[in-house]
Amino acid sequence: MLQRCQILRQLRHARKPLLAEIGADAFADVLERFAKVPSIYRLADEIESATPRMSELARSIKEYSYMEQKLIPNSKYRVAQSLWAHFTMFWMTPSDREQIDACIADLLNEPAEIGSVDAPSVPATRRAPMLRTDGPQPWAG
Repeated sequence: MLQRCQILRQLRHARKPLLAEIGADAFADVLERFAKVPSIYRLADEIESATPRMSELARSIKEYSYMEQKLIPNSKYRVAQSLWAHFTMFWMTPSDREQIDACIADLLNEPAEIGSVDAPSVPATRRAPMLRTDGPQPWAG
């Protein structure tokens, strides 16, 4: 608010010389531009204060992704270079598609090792109930 008042005060003193130099037609555009300057500074300050928070958030997401990858045996951690972060998997740009295609091609070119990954052990209490096959079945008519 203080900046706007200072700008208006300066404009009041410079009005006649400005009118003479730029003409009456452009004067309204000049005033509009001067009026937007404080908003531009405020937005720049907001961006400056938000940038460290966004960087911290991105770092946390990367760390989480890396830790999650470590839980998957024989997996590899690959980073796609894109501004779209996790949305890269939706091929937001041609570069995203090329990177994802390269990851899939590399995965398909690796030989599979049968039995290299053990099936997760599921406790008996968590197993899905099995249908009985001895005796009459209600759907068998």
